[in-house]
Amino acid sequence: MSKKGTIKKFYRNNRIYCILMMVSFLCILLLGGSVLVYFIHQAAGDSYGVRLEGVKTEEVEKDVNAIKDWYSNKEGIIKSNVRIQGKIVYVEFEVDASVSNETIQGIATSSLEVISDYTKDTCDIQFIVNRKDMGSYFGSKGRGKTVISWANYNLNQDKAEQ
Repeated sequence: MSKKGTIKKFYRNNRIYCILMMVSFLCILLLGGSVLVYFIHQAAGDSYGVRLEGVKTEEVEKDVNAIKDWYSNKEGIIKSNVRIQGKIVYVEFEVDASVSNETIQGIATSSLEVISDYTKDTCDIQFIVNRKDMGSYFGSKGRGKTVISWANYNLNQDKAEQ
């Protein structure tokens, strides 16, 4: 018996099994193809999606450069770094351990005067203050808000310094 004859005989004897296997194979191919298309589509798009549409990046960049200059010229700041990630402007600076929390808050608040109203209304601003031999001090200002909210504020830490 030839090969054609054995395949025909197998198909006739196991017709339902063969049809189910072909349907299963087709489903697996469709499922695998849809998974590939999904992940390729995810990787090809912008990581922020449409969240950054309408944001004037040139104006925000100009403000970031102004903040960098302001912190580099500010007395009492050891080093500073300003960066943008999405719609968040991260302002990180280091001060001596002798600088009080009120002074840090004053520095951060006065730095907001350098930023345009557009950036204040479009982006969140995060302040990360490092003090030598002490923990970090965090503050954040939401877009459209006028007040900086501070975390890790410890009154005992300030009194121990004096």
